[in-house]
Amino acid sequence: MTNRSKRKKTTGKGYKVRRGTSHRTGYGVERVLVLILLVFGLVLFVRAAWVSEDAYITFRTIDNFVNGYGLRWNISERVQSYTHPLWMLLVTFLFVMTKEFYFTAIVTSLALSFVAVWVIVRKLPITPYSALPALLALLSSKAFVDYTSSGLETPLSFFLLALFYYLFFRRDFKLRVFLFLCLLASLATLNRFDTILFYVPPLAYFAYETKKSKKLRWASIWRAIFLGFVPLISWLIFSTVYYGFPFPNTAYAKLNTGIPTSKLIYQGLRYFSNSLHSDTVTLSVIFLTAGYLLFKPKRKILYAGLGMVAYLLYIVVIGGDFMSGRFFSLPLLSASALLCRMDFRRSIGVATAVAVVLVGLVVPKPTYLYNNGYSNMEIDENGISDERGFYYQDSGLLKMLAGGNREPISRWVEEGRQVRIGGVKTVARLTCGYFGYYAGPRVYIIDLLALSDPLLARLEIPDKDYWRIGHFRRALPKGYVESVATRTNLIEDPEIKELYFDVNLITKGDVWSTARFKTILRMNLGFH
Repeated sequence: MTNRSKRKKTTGKGYKVRRGTSHRTGYGVERVLVLILLVFGLVLFVRAAWVSEDAYITFRTIDNFVNGYGLRWNISERVQSYTHPLWMLLVTFLFVMTKEFYFTAIVTSLALSFVAVWVIVRKLPITPYSALPALLALLSSKAFVDYTSSGLETPLSFFLLALFYYLFFRRDFKLRVFLFLCLLASLATLNRFDTILFYVPPLAYFAYETKKSKKLRWASIWRAIFLGFVPLISWLIFSTVYYGFPFPNTAYAKLNTGIPTSKLIYQGLRYFSNSLHSDTVTLSVIFLTAGYLLFKPKRKILYAGLGMVAYLLYIVVIGGDFMSGRFFSLPLLSASALLCRMDFRRSIGVATAVAVVLVGLVVPKPTYLYNNGYSNMEIDENGISDERGFYYQDSGLLKMLAGGNREPISRWVEEGRQVRIGGVKTVARLTCGYFGYYAGPRVYIIDLLALSDPLLARLEIPDKDYWRIGHFRRALPKGYVESVATRTNLIEDPEIKELYFDVNLITKGDVWSTARFKTILRMNLGFH
């Protein structure tokens, strides 16, 4: 038998299949190029590294917890001000060892992001030519590179999604594999609740195929789902008992605004428009990948892609975000994973890779040109900003190393320190990250955006026509500041007064009291 006929007996396209993936013989230049680009990517991530002001909201809670005040934003009340329980727990564990937040968050974030990229481009590609455009899409994306750090939960979401795709695409339909997939989906949801949309379609498909191929009963499938989701279920129970509510306070603050859905959808579309202008490569790759699903649907790629599309629709419905591109970073990682599962020939792979680089270079702020002078303080007419550009001069890694600093340089840091020194007990603020952390645990901060305020989060914003996405400012009820300062209920409005009484009972009352649990049940079922 000739060598040519032997090659035809492999896959018919010159690929030798090995455990569900394929590698072309003579895989030399492409492999070396991918490895070089991975090293370049790590350098790029370091050059872009920063910590956002919002991250210090979580850091204040962790600092209070480590110092014996509990998982609280204001030490006098139990409020879940952080949106990412798993990330919070991970940073807490590391902080106990390092006693430092800034470099701990950056090193952890960069490690998680790099491993996620490595898994995607080294473990998933069907051909070596599909890895190149996938990797270059990630490195050319401002949304992805900017949030490989930032001190927020995004890198951990990258890591968990990459591991999920590795098992989903590379493993056969077995109950044990399905259990691990459920566990990863559970941890990812615990890290950020809305990311469950990525996991539901592929999990449903894997469950059905596992049941069919192994001739299992549905009881076995549901048992695996329950066991896999034990971490998430456990946290929801803990959160409901300790905080009084299953979800973060930020969810209630951002979803209970009273803004019509039509206005939020319009804002969501403007969020897409902003990204297309400032970071064209990100949405271009996402849309092209989604389009591929329509013309060449392969089962696993299709169901993974449905999760990505569901998340994109969710972004529209909630109005997007004020951080330009942030919500598109995870869909881009998903799209890159799907690209790796596409059967690219050399000509198509190289052409796609070149096109991605060219598009990435013509945007206003190419990732390849990042340096320690990076700054962009502009907030567009839709309330969307380049968040990394806004804070990089305060907390960028290269900037900090050049100046020999270990803490952010911001007037809000100094304002927090002054309040701490001055002995102020109560203050109302719009920006609470830097300020809240450096003000210390003894200062009660009323968050006007309601992210950490349990009462304001349950009040609608006063003006439904004037707001900034992600910054839904509440009006202070008359008597509220005095109520906080004196620890008595002096609110004038009778309905808000009653609401404040119940909120206080839940967040400040005896955790195990019967009256508190009755109030928790009433409020969570919407009977207040």
